[in-house]
Amino acid sequence: MLRFSRSDAPPAEKKARIVDSAAAKAWLSGMAQPLGVQSLSEIAQVLHALGAQGVEAGSPQLPPQRKFAIAERIRGVLVHILNERGGDNRFAMLPLDEDFVRHFWTVVDATIALRDAYSWLVSQLSDSPVQAEATLTGVTGDGTAGPAGHVTFISGITALHRALEINAQVIVCIQRARWPIPAAVWEKHCVLGQLVRDLDCQDVEVADVLRSSSTRTCRAAFVMPVLIALADPSARGASEFEVTRMAAQRWSAKVGFRLERRTDGASAPARPVANPGPTLTLGNYVLRFDTQSAVQSIDKRLEALAEGKTPHEVGIGNTLRPQAARELLQVLRQRWGAVAPVDIDSPDRPWRLAAAGVQVLAVVGLPTRHALRVDGDQQAPGAILAGQSPYAYQRGKHGGITRPREEIENERIERLLTHAETWTLAAESPDAVRCVRRYARPRLGLQRLIGLKLDSAARDAPFLVGWVEALQGTMAEADDPLARRSVAHTVRVRLAPGLPQIIHASIDDVEVDGAFLLVPGAAAAGSGTGRPTIFAPMFGASGDPAEALVARDADGWEAVRASPRDYGLILPHATFRPFRLVKAGRRGMVAMLRLEELVMRGSDFDLVRFTTL
Repeated sequence: MLRFSRSDAPPAEKKARIVDSAAAKAWLSGMAQPLGVQSLSEIAQVLHALGAQGVEAGSPQLPPQRKFAIAERIRGVLVHILNERGGDNRFAMLPLDEDFVRHFWTVVDATIALRDAYSWLVSQLSDSPVQAEATLTGVTGDGTAGPAGHVTFISGITALHRALEINAQVIVCIQRARWPIPAAVWEKHCVLGQLVRDLDCQDVEVADVLRSSSTRTCRAAFVMPVLIALADPSARGASEFEVTRMAAQRWSAKVGFRLERRTDGASAPARPVANPGPTLTLGNYVLRFDTQSAVQSIDKRLEALAEGKTPHEVGIGNTLRPQAARELLQVLRQRWGAVAPVDIDSPDRPWRLAAAGVQVLAVVGLPTRHALRVDGDQQAPGAILAGQSPYAYQRGKHGGITRPREEIENERIERLLTHAETWTLAAESPDAVRCVRRYARPRLGLQRLIGLKLDSAARDAPFLVGWVEALQGTMAEADDPLARRSVAHTVRVRLAPGLPQIIHASIDDVEVDGAFLLVPGAAAAGSGTGRPTIFAPMFGASGDPAEALVARDADGWEAVRASPRDYGLILPHATFRPFRLVKAGRRGMVAMLRLEELVMRGSDFDLVRFTTL
């Protein structure tokens, strides 16, 4: 049988010896509640010591059954804290409070030490079940005494399931908290999964007296967090994540998996094998999945939803509306189907790494009248009267506009970017960008409107708008304190389908603070040479780095009237109502627009389709 090496952390001397489950219970009960960073660090030290000579240096070696009982006693407390902390609603927006982040990662580190203790016990226990210490039967989920009378049997397979299950819970907790999974955690998951394959124990059911395991077999424990990872968890709100977790937990027991070591110097396996499911690379392993059963289960639920049944009736809870449930299941079907993702964090989209040091100017939220007012205007924000244009046009002696239209448009954008944040471009794709943000305020959440000017050093770089599609904290360097993990975060912005033009709009004779008309984009050759390649909007462009993105419509509203479906409108949140009228001014011309379709409702904006009257 394969043996696991212990953690490199040296066993620490403790004032009290913890030699059995009863001593562990007394020790845990004596800690201040709730457990703080210091207490959790002490628990981690004890767990590291379980693989050595007991807890106190120089103490006699404990039998594996007794070590298992101590680990179970600690698991009853630690896993409860992990799940509670990982499900905290403060993770909905980033960045986080530094003390909160420090406590979260201390819980994670202690739980990883518990995983390593079970991993070490795998090679110390035989494959045939043996009875564990009797006091184990008195443990409940919160670590307190419970009814006795149960007989608990353990084996090497039991310890292996515990190690894999706890590692899966750590991964799910980090996913729910919107952080990337550390490479070492994925690597350990694959090592444990390979051992499951070697022992051929994928479907051996393991009992859990504590009822704190979310899976009953090693197969389910291995597959569940990978399915969640493929579902793009950083882009899921709390309700969507919970439905995704429930689906992955339920259907993971039906998914076949296979692991292979990566060939030297290659990112793909040496022997391609056809399989009806995703293939992905995690560290030194190539994983292949057979997800036919899971996809069939999704298809049945999609059919039931199409027939008018509720999400609760099809078994996915009642936290999502039917339309949102259908959309999520369709995403899961795509991501869990026959695809070969390059990046587990975003498997359905190709990414191109950005050049080093490319800066992005970013504006959070819709433009306000204060941001749009002309320099030198002494009016207070919001003082513009109904029907008054917030823009000033300089005219010559004969009444002609003295500046080109493009210059006026650029001035409006520059005014909007006066107080913009500076982000760093990390990667780009045809319809999204990924940026690193190092601002503490305002805190960002999903579906927040973002205005971007890629490559802020290039004056001809286009101004684009989008919304926060995914949000993740960033991992600190090894020599940084834990608190530093809360400073920066990665923002994935889904770009809106078109180039934005700021327009003046009123709804029911009430002025709105700002609005964007999304205009189809085209590429104009011969400009922008030397700047990095940027994305091409959905309605345009060749992507040639020597080309600049420009609006391809004519002045005024003629092109809009000719093809309104090519245009979009971004308005303040909850503005949309079918057939509602919007009065919009653009380039000195006014048109009446009728709202027809809500394409998307973000947290602070509506993206709508319209027709002109």
